[in-house]
Amino acid sequence: MAGPRGRELCLIAAAAHDPVLDRIWLHSHGGPTAQLIDRAGEALVRFDPAVLAAAGELDLLGPLAQSVCSAMYWQEPWARERLLDTWSVHAGLVPIAQALADSTATAWWSGPTDRARQHTVIWEHGGPLVELQPCQVALQRWRDRLTAEVQRGRELSDDLDAPNSGSWWSSPLGHGLLAGARSLAHYEAVGLFLVEECQGDFESALVQRLDVDAGARVLEIVSPADWVELTRAHPVDVTFARRHDWWRVSGWDGRWLMPDWQAVAGEYDGVHLTVTAYLAGAGRALPVDDAATMIAGWDPDATYWLTDCARPGGPARRWRQVRGGEQLDWVPSTW
Repeated sequence: MAGPRGRELCLIAAAAHDPVLDRIWLHSHGGPTAQLIDRAGEALVRFDPAVLAAAGELDLLGPLAQSVCSAMYWQEPWARERLLDTWSVHAGLVPIAQALADSTATAWWSGPTDRARQHTVIWEHGGPLVELQPCQVALQRWRDRLTAEVQRGRELSDDLDAPNSGSWWSSPLGHGLLAGARSLAHYEAVGLFLVEECQGDFESALVQRLDVDAGARVLEIVSPADWVELTRAHPVDVTFARRHDWWRVSGWDGRWLMPDWQAVAGEYDGVHLTVTAYLAGAGRALPVDDAATMIAGWDPDATYWLTDCARPGGPARRWRQVRGGEQLDWVPSTW
């Protein structure tokens, strides 16, 4: 309930069982009018969260995926997010959050990385694929690019309203490191579903098993506090590289930090962000002493492997996206 993704998940999960909440959700894109706040608060009071007890792992994967897809880190919060953070609506969502937390279907949301069933997703956007590199090389590339981004940011306007934007993620995304996620039921990787800002060309992907060394040291991020402690232990100042984007989404105008992944690799082989930590922390300005940090661009349940302890194993299989009405699904492809 602390994070925008968690609050949105709660409403989407309830709306799947309540036509009134579903209509409120559909009409929430205009923002929190007084009438809509009252209607939402009344509907949530009437909603019985016990109906969620029968939901299985796959039943909740759809609402979770919708909430993840809504994540944005370079603009003001969605109007519907302001509705979910009003007092009466927020209070009405608490019993739903408790029901989801108590469900056996969400046990894996706070569980450790599944080393035995790690799979990586390689999106087929039509552009060149990022080549895998030895992790030391990939992390040096990440560090060099970040240093260049900070330097460019120093040359830009300090005006927060200036249209300055750039890299907005705090993960080591896009530098040739492997990121894996668990299998669920007959799906080889939940990473097919749990994709931030998923609009665009996410219609086909290759999925490949990862073999992980038995002794790999994995840091489990099970709460926003764990991310804060990691940032405090291995900080890098990204104020000039992230300030404008992260201010728009969070309202924090101060110093920004993120974990120095090159330094983290000296202590851990991998870092796993649990679904629970993601829902509570993503998109928020998380205080780190007199500064702040943000979980951004890191899909829930993803483990980034920072050393060469994980490697592709076996052939990759292509999956394609299919839709039945508003429902999204993935099936193995033969083409």
